[in-house]
Amino acid sequence: MALYGLTVFLETPESQKKGRKRYIAASFIITVLRALSASLDMANFFQVLFKSTSPSQLVTLMSTEYYKNWKCYLGNTALGLVPMVGDTLLVSSHSALFVHADPWRRVLPSADMGLYTGVLAILIESAAPLTLFGIIAAILQQLAGSLRPTSPAFYVWDYLFQGLFYSFTVSLKEYGF
Repeated sequence: MALYGLTVFLETPESQKKGRKRYIAASFIITVLRALSASLDMANFFQVLFKSTSPSQLVTLMSTEYYKNWKCYLGNTALGLVPMVGDTLLVSSHSALFVHADPWRRVLPSADMGLYTGVLAILIESAAPLTLFGIIAAILQQLAGSLRPTSPAFYVWDYLFQGLFYSFTVSLKEYGF
């Protein structure tokens, strides 16, 4: 999505580029933070998986080593910064509503929405699996944190849906969404 936004921004006439640079910069910051978080999480999981010799040892290592190293802390910090960047952008955008005399004309896109219909259709179609896997992964993560299950099967399902969620997240980013 960041690359697509940059492409559209570069193709936009200079008269319409005013005030949009911060959105392009924010989209790249969010993309980098999410990629950093996902990469560190997967590297951390691979190291724990590599050390384990059995499913029961994997469960033990996940509870003792996975959450107690710098990759986990840095990845969670990067992931925590994403809403802060988005909220900062949102607050600065809404401040434009109160400063300008004709705020809606400046904040909303132009009346020519033909360019966005294809992108909107793709986003709607591709968000369904991402949403489904994300909800299931979130529920399983919450259960893992609160119940501390000992069944290896639970962790298999947990990591399966986390992997599917992150795979669809990366797929959206690869194709510019």
